[in-house]
Amino acid sequence: MDMADVKTLASCDDELTFYVNGRKVRDRRVDPKITLLSYLRDKLNLKGAKLSCGEGGCGSCTVMLSRVHPVTKEISHDCVYACLVPICSIHGMAVTTIEGLGSVRGRLHPIQESLIRYHGTQCGFCTPGMVMTMYTLLRNNPAPTKEEIEMSLEGMICRCTGYAPILNGFYSFSQASGCCGGSADKACRRGQCYDKERTTEENVNTSEIDVDTPAGVNNKQELIFPPELLVDDSYNTHFWKFSANGMTWFRPSSLEKLLQLRLENPDAVIVAGYNDIGFDVLLNDTDNSNMISVSHVQEMNTISETSQGLAIGGAVTLSRLMAYLQNVPQNVPEENERLIRALLETLRTVGGIHTRNTATLCGHIVSASRLSDVIPLLIAARCHVIIAAAKGEKKETLLDFLNSRDTKIKNREVLVRVMLPKPAKGQYIHGYHTNTPHRRDTSDDVINTGITVTFKHGTNFVQDFAVCCGGIMETPVICDSVSTMAKERTWNGDLIQDILVELETWLDMSACKISLLKGFLCKFYLAVNEERKCDIKGCTIPGRFLSPGSQMSGETPYGQVGSPFEHVSSKQQATGEAVFIDDIPPRSDELAVCLVTSKKAHARIISIDATEALALEGVVCLVDARDIPGQNRLSCLYQDEEIFAANEVYCVGQVIAAVVAETKEIASRAVKLVKIDYEELVAIFTVEEAIENDSFIRPLHEMHHGPSLEEGFASSEMSSREK
Repeated sequence: MDMADVKTLASCDDELTFYVNGRKVRDRRVDPKITLLSYLRDKLNLKGAKLSCGEGGCGSCTVMLSRVHPVTKEISHDCVYACLVPICSIHGMAVTTIEGLGSVRGRLHPIQESLIRYHGTQCGFCTPGMVMTMYTLLRNNPAPTKEEIEMSLEGMICRCTGYAPILNGFYSFSQASGCCGGSADKACRRGQCYDKERTTEENVNTSEIDVDTPAGVNNKQELIFPPELLVDDSYNTHFWKFSANGMTWFRPSSLEKLLQLRLENPDAVIVAGYNDIGFDVLLNDTDNSNMISVSHVQEMNTISETSQGLAIGGAVTLSRLMAYLQNVPQNVPEENERLIRALLETLRTVGGIHTRNTATLCGHIVSASRLSDVIPLLIAARCHVIIAAAKGEKKETLLDFLNSRDTKIKNREVLVRVMLPKPAKGQYIHGYHTNTPHRRDTSDDVINTGITVTFKHGTNFVQDFAVCCGGIMETPVICDSVSTMAKERTWNGDLIQDILVELETWLDMSACKISLLKGFLCKFYLAVNEERKCDIKGCTIPGRFLSPGSQMSGETPYGQVGSPFEHVSSKQQATGEAVFIDDIPPRSDELAVCLVTSKKAHARIISIDATEALALEGVVCLVDARDIPGQNRLSCLYQDEEIFAANEVYCVGQVIAAVVAETKEIASRAVKLVKIDYEELVAIFTVEEAIENDSFIRPLHEMHHGPSLEEGFASSEMSSREK
């Protein structure tokens, strides 16, 4: 295919086609910047998936995305964050939302019934996402273990119910639930089974739903993958293009077409999983008007074993890579098994399963995060990357690739594969990281390392040693002097001590990070000794353990007091039918508001310039402290919090103003155009600094009884004796 063919194909737009709950959806004028969540809620009026964080951190927007793999032709069912999925990326796929499972008027799905029975809802905002995550797990694995159930919920947040009742409800579908499997005449004591009068066909019916049935009325049938998407291979093999509102979305199906598009559109953003670079574009954080998706490029969707090692395609998702590594034959060499185990352990910390279902290893590398869990391990393993352009391919070490370019913006080139080399005989490798004190699977690292050592065959002498550290500089670093010092040395505690001293001298880090790095090296030393079956007792890092939480419920001797009752709104919450503020249809004259917040922790506001924001079409006005007619303060007791910061800001994120516009998108875009000048003030961190700067929570409250403290001391017995 030559350049003229690409231009011909790109001359007209295609019709976006996908399925939602069995209904076929076609749209010829779809905006590529719209997310799947916005499309479901605003265009299809499916309000079950909720918008909460908007950045793939809570799971309230979870839906199931079913698709045909462009190479293997296998059907996969993946839970995804709809708030991160661009609508154009699901062309030729099927979406299942909470409305496709069951309804209050019709019949509840067993997952919904179980969550209600175990009192797993409270406010109900996260409930549709919980149900859809569990539904996806059961579509892929009808009898999961409790560990698999908990791992599937890693990307979910519940802010009020507590996870114990949610997990108890979902545990009823696990292998260890003790369910009778429907053999009892009535429900089990734990309530997992259904009455025997309910036929098998009623419980789970896999017959096909009519594609003309409106989305959301599937009450007695399990949705199956639409046969059209399986039969029509054009969705995977054709070139597709969608454009609107100044942005164009390309989806080529071959590497040749991709490289030719890249040559013609050098400023276009290459996207795969849309969790980082593509996400920036969707949030209007970049001015780029074109995006090229590599999700269906066949040459980038393969994992193959070569003489040099494992070739991982640029469009292979992390979930698929992990599944491949878990199924590696048991008879591989020990060093291969150790590398696979280390890589799997590290990949499990990259987000939750929702993120891994869309994210790719190449995308993770191109994002070039200094806090990446995976990159230091890959560098320590001596990984290479294959970069392709119209003129051909070239091979670089991963470290050189990260150090020699701005990996986010490189015209006319594409990262097409990662080469994981075969480990040397006698090689041991591990990856370590320490998260910020939030969630294990979605938090940034404080520091991360990849450490490897190779022994001379049959000896205790080090042939090769490398430690790669991330979270220190903009890109990971390898201490060459440590590698040189360790060679030909005996593997013992003295060597580790010398390495620690050298690292502390060479690396410019805080005492905290130095301490963490020392801990990583000690863990590595003990782990290697344990794997080599040395006399020194090793250090095994515990894996994930089951949640120890529990919730007691049952009849009490006090009648209704203390007895569990079904939540009045639980059925509506479990089916996504509960109406929240954001679910209420907007009025025809309704305006949208986005807040302008502080970028400084402590500063004086010098000026607010909203000229560019107000010039944007669709912006109505900007409101700040000057527009408050009465008192610009609110609080329950002391009225000590400003509605809009008038003169000073005291934290990052404090509200300064609000932009009012015709739509949320316009208001969001306008907020970024508001310019605020600050005068940064002294930051106060200690009690002594607060006293010195007269920084107190006011008004000051004092309690007085009798004379003042000074008068009391003056008239005291001690004072009289001194006199």
